[in-house]
Amino acid sequence: MENAIFITGCTRRIGLHLTKRFLDEGYDVIAHYRKMTPELEVYKNRNTVVIRADLTSPKDIDSMVDQLQRYTRSLRAIIHNASFYEKTSDDLSEAIKQYQTFFNVHMLAPFLINHKFYPLLTRGEGPRDIIHITDTNAQNPDKRFCIYSSTKAGLENLTKSFAKNFAPQVKVNSIAPGPIVFSKRESEEQRKAILAKTLLKKEGGMESVFQAVKGIMNNDFITGTCVCVDGGRSLG
Repeated sequence: MENAIFITGCTRRIGLHLTKRFLDEGYDVIAHYRKMTPELEVYKNRNTVVIRADLTSPKDIDSMVDQLQRYTRSLRAIIHNASFYEKTSDDLSEAIKQYQTFFNVHMLAPFLINHKFYPLLTRGEGPRDIIHITDTNAQNPDKRFCIYSSTKAGLENLTKSFAKNFAPQVKVNSIAPGPIVFSKRESEEQRKAILAKTLLKKEGGMESVFQAVKGIMNNDFITGTCVCVDGGRSLG
């Protein structure tokens, strides 16, 4: 492989959609997963390398780096999509465990992966990108999800730090999705309340995130910024 796209958290939702769309456009994709799903299994026979790693474990990240270097000589982009999303526990001891997990996945893993894969990004010609998928909660936190929101905010800050550290060779930006596709956990009442505070009054759909990713990749003069894909949710 040459100039592959490396995406974390590819088994469902945004990560799975990005994998499919990049394959449709002819890219080689290296898809990270923690637990395999039938949906991701479908793409193993296309131009895809599928690599398992637990991003809460630095040892697993090192192993993933070793594996990936066997499959590709260079990377066109790294997209950090892997995420944990749940309410902050009322039990303080449980909340401490949550914080460690969320910190590892949302901040430590991207930090390590960016540094370890930097040599692969700087090989070859043309623009190179790192894109962090964050959340509108990073800018306007939901009090029920304070641990999730704060670690996503930390990833937003890392975006700016890496943009400074990796310029001019690599562009580093983030995308903050809002109500993209509701999950089953949201009731009809909750959905209506969310859309009431969303200026465009609808879900964005997975394709809106892919279009934002491609927009960043196609623009060679944007780095260190956040693109909100939230239908105006952050202003509601």
